[in-house]
Amino acid sequence: MSNFTNFNYLEKLFNKFNHSITIKDIIENYYSELKFLNLFVINAYIINKEDFYFIDCNLLKSYDINNTKIFEQLITDNKVSFLDNLSYFDIKKCILLNLSNNYLVILEIENYKENFNLENIFKITEVFLLFFINRYLSEKINTLKEDKISILNDIYKKMIQSNDVDELLYYIASFLTIRKSFDRVLILIQDKDELTKYSGIVSNIENKQKISIVFESELDIKSNLSELLKNSSSISKIANEKTFISVPIISKNKIIGILGVDNYFKQKNLNKNEINILYEISEQIGYCIDNLRLYEDIKLNTISFKQLFEVSSSFNSILDYEEAAKIIINKIASAIFVSNAYLISFETEKHCKIIASLKNKFLNNEIKLTEPIRQALITNKIVSYNYKKNPDVKCLDLKYALISPLRIKNKIIAILCLGEDNQDEERIFSQHDISLLETMSEQASITLENARLYNRLEDIVLERTVELIESNKELQSQKEKLEILSNRLEAILDSIPDGIVVIDENNKILSYNKSFEDIINNIFINKVGNLLGISIDTELVCKNNITDFNMKSLLKLIENIKNELKDNYKNPIDFQISNKENQILYYKVLMAPVKFISESKNLNTVIVFNNITKEKEIDKLKSDFIAVVSHELKTPVSAMIGFSTLLEDGIAGKLNEAQIDYLQKIQSQGQRLIRLINDLLDFSKLEAGQMQIYYDLVDLNEIALEIIETLRPLVDEKNMTIIYNIQNDIPPIKVDSDKLKQILINLIGNAIKFTPENIGRIELNISKFSDNKILFYVKDNGIGIPKKNISKLFDRFYQVDNSSTRKYGGTGLGLAIVKKLVEIHKGRIWVESEVGKGSTFFFVLPISPDTN
Repeated sequence: MSNFTNFNYLEKLFNKFNHSITIKDIIENYYSELKFLNLFVINAYIINKEDFYFIDCNLLKSYDINNTKIFEQLITDNKVSFLDNLSYFDIKKCILLNLSNNYLVILEIENYKENFNLENIFKITEVFLLFFINRYLSEKINTLKEDKISILNDIYKKMIQSNDVDELLYYIASFLTIRKSFDRVLILIQDKDELTKYSGIVSNIENKQKISIVFESELDIKSNLSELLKNSSSISKIANEKTFISVPIISKNKIIGILGVDNYFKQKNLNKNEINILYEISEQIGYCIDNLRLYEDIKLNTISFKQLFEVSSSFNSILDYEEAAKIIINKIASAIFVSNAYLISFETEKHCKIIASLKNKFLNNEIKLTEPIRQALITNKIVSYNYKKNPDVKCLDLKYALISPLRIKNKIIAILCLGEDNQDEERIFSQHDISLLETMSEQASITLENARLYNRLEDIVLERTVELIESNKELQSQKEKLEILSNRLEAILDSIPDGIVVIDENNKILSYNKSFEDIINNIFINKVGNLLGISIDTELVCKNNITDFNMKSLLKLIENIKNELKDNYKNPIDFQISNKENQILYYKVLMAPVKFISESKNLNTVIVFNNITKEKEIDKLKSDFIAVVSHELKTPVSAMIGFSTLLEDGIAGKLNEAQIDYLQKIQSQGQRLIRLINDLLDFSKLEAGQMQIYYDLVDLNEIALEIIETLRPLVDEKNMTIIYNIQNDIPPIKVDSDKLKQILINLIGNAIKFTPENIGRIELNISKFSDNKILFYVKDNGIGIPKKNISKLFDRFYQVDNSSTRKYGGTGLGLAIVKKLVEIHKGRIWVESEVGKGSTFFFVLPISPDTN
């Protein structure tokens, strides 16, 4: 035979077991391999050491092993052992294989032979066990699943057919004692109204007994059910047994019952599968109880709605006060099913009298308020009265009663007492009775109040008529004033050179001035006509007499307006069109919310079109001039720096210290001038839209570290502290790394410049702003910015201190360039500052912008 360590043989052995169709095939192939090793096996037994069972391979049956001492006797340090007379399994001769201390395999044989290769037997057994256990347990689990599904399916069918809780519990108890062969079954369900009372049955194979238990308090999910059951004398005999197990029946995260089973006579513990089935059955019981109670509530509510409809219909037609009182007590007493009722008018405690009585007793008699009636008045709620609980307290002649206050706008106008005056017929009022009475009391209150008001209805109508006439005169006067005001306002709006339009929440035009009409007529080739009621985002853009340039510009404007509406009108919008002379007109579009007095619920928007064409032309001339001048200045300044560097290097002869110092100052000022020129050139490119952006994925942690190290000499020179914080899960973002560095260096440089020496603290923070945006902010404790200057801070050439003696230099372009670079990256920037306490510059960039 080939050596077992040969890889080809091992591969063939795996394939042989793997292609075995049944467990029996796996066993036969195993016996065949052992026979090839001169080992003739009568039977093989597999013992699981953890779950204490063994498998007879010939019969393919498993047996529980309760006696764990057998394992202590069999386990040895040797992988392979020869044993004689293994009495526990009635085996005379066998080979014991100890596999990884998890499984023992016993091979029953006829005789030992000296030429056994025990190592090969052990290894073949390892391969066999791998395939056998997987296949055996898989089939066993499938069998258990089918049995479990069958059980749950049978119970579920009964549940959906049952309309009665007792019938359902009897069926489940019988099912578990017969189908699952439990000796006894216990089911308890919580009473719907009394939350500490439980009722159900105890069942065994011979009989069933209904039981009822009252616990000291409500059960919760953490309750030790067994301990609770032990304290109940009704079922303590069951609960004390070791073979008893109980599971909670839960509904809406609250215990509403208990399901328990017992194998007292068999003295057999439940396995995991049986316990899991119990939990699933208890879950199904919980759902079914909910459904049955819901069905009962719906049925009861249907009757209640019918009663309410009848009561409400009869109440609505009554206008006489006395008749209303009589009908109220008759209808409500009939709906609640009581034999007596009283309606008491209530003004003060000394003026209370019965205005209606179902049995005509005490009619029109003044009464004193007793404790139950006074309690209803104080609590302003329905009070239940039972003379057995309070024998010294009275409620008229009623022994069992509900007392309901009738109120209008939290003012009690009457009291309704209804119930039974026969003490022998005890009446316990349910929550349903109380809820029904509460609803009908509201209707009764309205009916009584309406009847009371009916007597003075004519006076009220007359009074209201006079008021309406006066109001109408005043409205007419106001209307005339409004017309005058409207005409004035229209004239004022038409005289304003800026285009003004008001749109509603559906983007329909509500009002506009002549300047806006001129803008629209500039957009379209032919006149559009009346714009009122036209939707700017659907009807206006559908006009076909419009140039392609103006169409694109109008569509973009509408999109920006929608975005600004979502963003609370924070930013103005740039808008440009071509007029009929092909001249480009530039507008700055501003928006603000506006509410009309007559439409206070609707949010409208006023949009102002400010013509900035002349400003644009001036800005273009200025930008062109700056670009030309900056470009022309850069060459001589660069030459000046170059020549001064050559002089410093001694090309024209050795220089003394003073001369070198002057040259270094020339170079320093030249470099400063170069930086200013570069700012001017950068801004000119940004203004002209010629700045190139090169996107790449950037690690923000690396960028932050590089910038901190670059600026550290400036920080150290002023004896400041600079720190940065970056959120751990910040991903790489798509950005132009050079432009991002320029933004951060500019902001941090400004923070260093405007923060005093020795006490300065600069912070750079990077964190997530949203799922697709990153927030950066640079914070300092410097001189701060006055509030009046913040709105202009990002304007070009703007400086907070414009005096000739200002302390801090610069062109005033740094922040304007930063703002442009942030906006090119589809971001936005803002600042918060307080004089003397420092400033914080925030900007937000998208993680992956649309780079088109």
